[in-house]
This record gives sequence, structure tokens and C-alpha cells, in this order.
Amino acid sequence: MIRPTITTGTLYPVLARYQACLACRIRKQKCDATKPVCQECLAVGSRCQYQNEMYQTRTEALQHKIKELEAQIQGLEDQNLDLSSRQRADGNPLRPSPGLSYGSSCSPVSQVPITPPVATDSTEGAISHSIHDLPSVSSLLPSESQLSRDQPNSEGPEPSAEVVRHLLGVFAERRVQCCFELDLETVLRGLEPGSATPIVPALYYAMLLIACHFTQDPVLKIWETVFVQRVKWEIDNNITRSHRGRTHNYNSLHHLVAMFLFGFYYYFKGRLLEGHVHTSQATRFAMALGLHRLHSRVFRESSRPSRTASRLLVEPWYPIDQHELAEAINVWWKCCGVDMAGSALNGLPASISPEEITTVWPRLLSEFELSQTISDDHYSVASLFDPEFTHVATDVSQDNVRCLLSKACILMISSAKLETERLSGERERTAS
Repeated sequence: MIRPTITTGTLYPVLARYQACLACRIRKQKCDATKPVCQECLAVGSRCQYQNEMYQTRTEALQHKIKELEAQIQGLEDQNLDLSSRQRADGNPLRPSPGLSYGSSCSPVSQVPITPPVATDSTEGAISHSIHDLPSVSSLLPSESQLSRDQPNSEGPEPSAEVVRHLLGVFAERRVQCCFELDLETVLRGLEPGSATPIVPALYYAMLLIACHFTQDPVLKIWETVFVQRVKWEIDNNITRSHRGRTHNYNSLHHLVAMFLFGFYYYFKGRLLEGHVHTSQATRFAMALGLHRLHSRVFRESSRPSRTASRLLVEPWYPIDQHELAEAINVWWKCCGVDMAGSALNGLPASISPEEITTVWPRLLSEFELSQTISDDHYSVASLFDPEFTHVATDVSQDNVRCLLSKACILMISSAKLETERLSGERERTAS
């Protein structure tokens, strides 16, 4: 019951709404709200009845809701701890928790649980096949990374194959929330011993780092700090190789995704400024590779650079097949979208203006399979504002979620610019 308050100048308490008994309220007389029978009803021998016993103020209702949610969270944590202890007793301590399929959305700062992304059977099979009988993690890395003494924790213990397998399983469940636009099965083939295209170490550690953030298992969580340091080291020490990827037999696109995931990791941690710094660096690196000027989504052999271009400090990126071109288009729009959203969130300028982008709108990777007909239009940002093509670009009947998000980001930034110009114009008129 809410405590009565004493009004200055009176000798009787003033009750909150609905606190007086029904008889006193009908007679419009004072009531001391004593339960089960107030003093006024006791004195006259009338029946004392209270109305709206379940009434709560808005503050009380919210406090009650908070307590219910805290109890639910505590119950889920207790279930996870019990499950982990039972698994350790059964000799399988690293089985992912069923609750791991819930978490943050693709928004940089969203912490609201959403519908869990479903890992397909083919993805799960690829993970099991790629990590099965893995001898050690160090065998996956290039020899110079293994032997370098400058790499953090290079002399420390490596995670076991079982730890790696379960962390990659967690990442597979969360890849949609991380805006991961590469073919996961293809990436994981690089983990196989003797692979012709070994996985880029920066991307490998970035995937494990994201998984460490989402997992609730303390056995897996302890590797998070180690992976943070290794991702930083791999990104910083492979700058030259990443800018001349084909020359050094290095996958620049996968290096870009590693930079993007590292920035997204800080957004997941709520460290917004650091997240913006790293994602903006990834966006500028993508611009250096020329991913903001991919005019067509149809692969052509003639898109490869000439020998003169290969002598430049930054080698222009070119795809090796249709699938890699599709990945590059989608990766660019994810980098661009998160950079623009993060810049608005932090009150900082974006790394690129919409007018500089000529890359075509993204499509689903499944649309680029051999049996699918690929649309060879060249619509991009300019088509949204061109009176000749705006009716086509704004027709969302054939758009997918990736395309809609990209267009929404461009419209958001453009509307923000218009509002800034309007306010500055009003200030100039007022000053004059």
C-alpha cells in the first residue's frame, strides 16, 4: 500500500487515488485507509469495502515488470549454468547453449532479442567437415605469422580444435546479425589442411572473436582478450599485402570483412566511438580497393586491371568469378550502411558521400547461382534522385531486404543533409 502523505495545515492524512474505502468515498468523508476495516466504518458499524485492490501507479507497474524480467533472466542464467555443469560432467563441456540463438540484430547498438537465425544443414555440415580432425590451430596460419615473435600471445597456448569448432558453430548461428556477406562454406574450406586458398588469419580470428562475444560458456569466453589482440595484429601487419592482394596471393576482400567485423565487435560491446573508428577505416579501405564503383553485377573477364594499374601503390580489386563479385557488392553496401548509421549515431561525418557511390544495389547471393538470371541493370544512388529513373529505383516490388536497407541508408543521409542545409539557411537569414 502507498504510504499516505500529510498535507500542511491538516491533521489527517491525504490518501492517494483509490486508497480510501468505497463507503467513505461515497459519503465524501475522510478515511484513514486502515485494513481490513477503517476507523470510520468501524465507528458507524457499516461494511468496509475497498475498490480496485489491484490498482498500481505507473511507476509501481514498471517496477513490478522489471522484477519479473530480472527473475526470468536469473532463471535462464541458472539453466545455462546447470547445463554447462552437466555437460562437463558428461565429458562434453563445450556444447553450445540452446539460448545462443538469440541476440543482437544487425543494428550496431541493438541489444533486443530477435528471432534466431537458422543455420542450415549444409552450413552445419560444412563446419563439421572443415574442422573435423583438426590437428592444431597453428597449422592453419601462414608460416610468417606462426614464427613472428611480435604477434601477441604467439608463445601462449593455442585454442584446441574442439574450442575452435564450437566457436565457429556459434559464429555460424550469429553470422546474419554480424552482417556477414561471404559464403561461409567457402570460407571454412580454407581451414582444411592443404587448402589452395587458406583462410585469411585476420578473418579467422575476427570470426572467433565475434563468437567469444556471443557465447555464454566460460571455457570459450576466456579466449576473447587473446583474439582481440590477434585481430589487431593481423589487420595492422598485413596492410601492404591487403592493398596489393593478388600480387601477394592475399584475399583483400576477406581482409576487409575482418576489419568490418572488428568494428562491429566494438559496437556489440557498446563502445560506439571505437566501433565507428574501425568501421570507417574498413569503408575507406573498401574505397581504396574501388568497391564503391562496381558498375555491374555481371562478371566479365575484361574487368581485370591492366599491367600499368598493377604497378600502383594500391592494386585495384577485381573479382575472380561471378560469386566473388556478388560478395563484394554486398560487402560494400554493408560497410557503407554501417558507416553511415554509425556516423549519424556518433554525430560525425560519414566516410563517403552518397554522390561518390556508383556500385549497383545488392542482391541475395542465392540469386547468383548458375540457374538464376542475373539482372544487368546499372541502377545505383544517382537513380534514386534522377527524375528519369526514380520511378524504377523506388519500385520496391522486386527488391530484397539488403537492397531496401541500402536505399534506406542513402535516403536517411540525404534527408539529414537537407535538414542541415535548411537549419543553416534559417540561421543565416536570422543573422542578416
